[in-house]
Amino acid sequence: MTTAGEPLQTATRRGTPVTAAVQAVAVIAAVAEAMMVVAEETVAEAVEVTDARDALLRTFDSA
Repeated sequence: MTTAGEPLQTATRRGTPVTAAVQAVAVIAAVAEAMMVVAEETVAEAVEVTDARDALLRTFDSA
């Protein structure tokens, strides 16, 4: 097990089960964060496409 003042790298080298769980949670958090960034970009692009479509439809409606 890790001690209170022990660096994470030292515990990782020892391969404790607690450290493996902490690493797994860190990986899951990093993946979730990356997925949120992609989702935000996808939504932003969808809004831009929708705005462009609406502008184009208004152009044809007014003609």
